[in-house]
Amino acid sequence: MRSAGRSSAFVGRDGTGLAGIEQTFEDELAGTPGTRRLEVGSGGNPIPSRGIDESVPATDGSDVALTIDQDLQYVTEQRLAEACADGFTTRASAVVLDVRTGEVAAMGSCPGYDPGRPGETPDRLGNPVVSDVFEPGSVMKAVTLAAAIEEGEATPEEFLTVDGHIQAGNRRVTDAHDHAPIDWSVTGILAKSSNVGTIMLAREVGDEVLERYLRAFGIGSRTGIELPGESRGIFQGSDEWSEIQAANIAIGQGVSVTALQMASVYQAIANDGVRIEPRIVRSVTSPDGHVEQAERPQGTRVISEDTADAMAYMLEAVVGPGGTAPLGQIEGFRVAGKTGTAQRANPECGCYEGGGYFTTFVGFAPADDPQYVVAVDLERPTSSAEGGQVAAPVFRDILRYALTADGVVPSGTPRPDFQLTRDR
Repeated sequence: MRSAGRSSAFVGRDGTGLAGIEQTFEDELAGTPGTRRLEVGSGGNPIPSRGIDESVPATDGSDVALTIDQDLQYVTEQRLAEACADGFTTRASAVVLDVRTGEVAAMGSCPGYDPGRPGETPDRLGNPVVSDVFEPGSVMKAVTLAAAIEEGEATPEEFLTVDGHIQAGNRRVTDAHDHAPIDWSVTGILAKSSNVGTIMLAREVGDEVLERYLRAFGIGSRTGIELPGESRGIFQGSDEWSEIQAANIAIGQGVSVTALQMASVYQAIANDGVRIEPRIVRSVTSPDGHVEQAERPQGTRVISEDTADAMAYMLEAVVGPGGTAPLGQIEGFRVAGKTGTAQRANPECGCYEGGGYFTTFVGFAPADDPQYVVAVDLERPTSSAEGGQVAAPVFRDILRYALTADGVVPSGTPRPDFQLTRDR
């Protein structure tokens, strides 16, 4: 069996799988122990000829082949280790999905643990990519805008006059910096990551409809990947939303997800609007050599192909001129993606004060023919750096290796010109 990474699997002293694939496929991997029944004399020596000597040979277990690309896995873990060594990042995760199949090509996290001594670091034994939840921040805006476009409430070229703040119940939500009214295109709202513009569009969609799209994209549900300990995240139904909660959820606060869930959202956008549940097992080979291929999940259409194309166009503007993530660009390739910077709850007070941030980046390439989705999240309790500054470079390095190692041909078409603002 090929390993899914240091942070996903280990066995007990008796060889029993206690985490990861080893736990999920314990019955298939374990096989059956052999036995020998032997009659001995008073001195403990076998009785020859007429003594009982019966043996049942051991049966090997099956081999489980994963979808993991070992070289890409190594690069992913090395890049995450660099992130965790920057003095600010206390935890980092990344996952790479094949756009067309939903298969996991790499999955890693830091800090890791020694699978030979798991008891020394009991707080690290889970797989953060599927078990740890965080508030995603602005990477969730892609769902809000996809809902607005699919419902006919907006187009990428439509302009909205966006103030620097908006009232939500008794709270005032602002953009990253308050500003005078700006005429932003819907593409510009995403490229500039405007909280106010996104909330304006969410209100046009309506709470119930937005909830429906969030759930269709997989928010609030387990993906069903063949790994133990997967979290469904934290997501309340729209009938429980207050006005401020509705505003926050539209921009990725007040809802918690796993890195795998966010990768799956962008896989659906990159795959012409069809979401395929992520999988990490490719096949199981029995001791007699019979190979059983893992069943490929049926895709579920979440948005139309036209809406998916519009979203890819707008997400490409995020890494283009004037967007929030120029550090996500990869030379020769058109890249689409979104930054996220969400407040982190401070465990000392149960509030956001002094909690730092989760910084994220999720995207895919080539934007005109997507092959891979990469999702990166970094927990930075003492830093105010944004996702475009710290998560985007990690995303870029992992995705660049995935594309070049797989021989993906660089984009042959130029990046579109984007009109983000209009002179007033």
